[in-house]
Amino acid sequence: KWAPKDLFANVYDVPNWDMQAMLNAGALMRMVVAAILCVIAAVINMAGIEANAPQQKSLGLDAEFMALGRANIVVGMLGGHPGHHVAAFTLPMKKDGGTRRLAPWTAACLWLAVFISSAPLSSYIPRFFLGGCFLQVGFGLARTFLWDNRKGMDRMSMCIAWATVFVAVMTDLNTAFAAGFGLTALNFMRLSMNASVVRAVERADMRHSPVYRSASELEVLKLHGHRIMVLYLEGYLFWGTVDEITAAFTDIIDGTDDDPEVIFVDMRYVTGIELSVINTLRKLHRLANNVGIRIVLCSLPG
Repeated sequence: KWAPKDLFANVYDVPNWDMQAMLNAGALMRMVVAAILCVIAAVINMAGIEANAPQQKSLGLDAEFMALGRANIVVGMLGGHPGHHVAAFTLPMKKDGGTRRLAPWTAACLWLAVFISSAPLSSYIPRFFLGGCFLQVGFGLARTFLWDNRKGMDRMSMCIAWATVFVAVMTDLNTAFAAGFGLTALNFMRLSMNASVVRAVERADMRHSPVYRSASELEVLKLHGHRIMVLYLEGYLFWGTVDEITAAFTDIIDGTDDDPEVIFVDMRYVTGIELSVINTLRKLHRLANNVGIRIVLCSLPG
């Protein structure tokens, strides 16, 4: 009969470890790929959770990664696979009213009970059901990143995404990861060599509009125009431009009495926007609202 101690006996049966298999180049590559994908997926999911299920306090990435690292160390010691935050679980729970820690703790305790008891649940779950779950997850990811976001991706990013999928189908995950990472790095270098995505930052009372205004309107603009800032963005906005966009907002909102009341973000010169930038703008919008500043997006592409 199985007992919890058997798990530790199997995992820590050091004399019977196959060191040659563990030090195999393919095995090491798979471990490295799993670790890197876990970190990337954690960042993406944390950004998605913060943007779509905002809390009163902003997520601390350092604290989240420290907690994730500790959890993965424990999971690794028990012979498990590294994990990460999953927005697909968090967002529906938030939507259904699960705002307290009771919901995740209930799920964790349930899985722990199944794990410790070694209940043969797999024999009661049809294979087609599990296969359908995996297909649903894969289809959802493909639909989100390859179809729903196609208008916000430039041609090069779309080609890289489809090329990575093609390599994954024809070979394996490791080869697809290497191909996708290499192509993305080259594309990042290409985009980084272009001009800055911040075209200009101007105050409303300093910017001469082509619209005719009466003397009274000009007087009002002269008195209150310094409370309105216009941030002009241009080019293709992708994850590599998030720091520059955030820095531009930080320069405008510095916590002094000169902070504006409204920031208009003009995107007439933007050719495309990635999901990571959209999540960043949502986060900035929420943080600005907390200090009484409105952010208005204008002339969105597409």
